[in-house]
Amino acid sequence: MYTGPMQQHEPWRRLLLRTDETATKYENAQHTSTQSGCRLCEEQDTIKDFKYWRLTPNAYPYDRFFEQSHMLVSKRHTDENGLNEQEITEYKHIKHSGLSEEYDLVFENLPKQKSIPHHIHYHLVTIRRPG
Repeated sequence: MYTGPMQQHEPWRRLLLRTDETATKYENAQHTSTQSGCRLCEEQDTIKDFKYWRLTPNAYPYDRFFEQSHMLVSKRHTDENGLNEQEITEYKHIKHSGLSEEYDLVFENLPKQKSIPHHIHYHLVTIRRPG
């Protein structure tokens, strides 16, 4: 069973999902500490603010295949098991009220792949189309 953050992502993940530049930026950030210990708690940029969630640019996007890469982040530092009814209800409302017009996919990494396992967040992406 998964018990903590990954030390380093598998090589395929670096090559498959992120451009070399973004992968290097991400790997360098993994070795620096933050004041709170959680990058999502300290994230400053907000695209849209909700009562319990905020939409933010992904600082380390999966930019090899996705044109647009944002994250929907819980304002409260908690994992999915700690979400309360109000947070869950608002998430469902956000998900079903217009996101499908702007994004192609909403996904969450499973525990084995989460680099920030104790702060629930969802990736919202638009697939890069050829030409």
